[in-house]
Amino acid sequence: MQSALSALAALTDQQDKRRFERAGPWGVSPKYYTVEDEHDIEVVELLVGSAFVLGQAAITQAVSIIKKIREKAGKPPCVPCEKRGIMELVAPVHNETGLSKITIIDAAANYSKHHYEWSDDWSGPPGSKPTIDIVVKLGLGPKGYHNLEHALRELGMLPNNILPLAQLVGQWRAQLAAHIRKELSKRSL
Repeated sequence: MQSALSALAALTDQQDKRRFERAGPWGVSPKYYTVEDEHDIEVVELLVGSAFVLGQAAITQAVSIIKKIREKAGKPPCVPCEKRGIMELVAPVHNETGLSKITIIDAAANYSKHHYEWSDDWSGPPGSKPTIDIVVKLGLGPKGYHNLEHALRELGMLPNNILPLAQLVGQWRAQLAAHIRKELSKRSL
């Protein structure tokens, strides 16, 4: 995961440099973008979205493993059975929202994959409402140009250095495994 994120970070940095090199002596307008600027912004969003989806894949794998362990151990109550509960277990918390950072990564990945299916005011479809609620709480919006960059910054990361995303997910997975092992061991399972 770290190698892939490193490559994505290099590509986002390259895309941003292209945009700023075109800016000229007056800089980049925060209000009006050229067609080329809009293209570069969209490419960066796609690359950052890919980073979130890669993180989500590692999260989903861990959630699936925990669910299988729970089944094999006889469904002990010390092991959550729902994805959200597992993603919150031993995960660092985002101070401003109170959400686990793992939940934020999962929601940002869902946003990246599905926001084109959402209504213009983000009122639906109903199945997307939990993700919409999370990303709105994080500060993303229907008219936002840099929504995924904003999500990344909320996690204390930048598009040209997204390796901490791999570290965050990797540390959570290790802590999750240790926590489950400890809980099952306490119960002789």
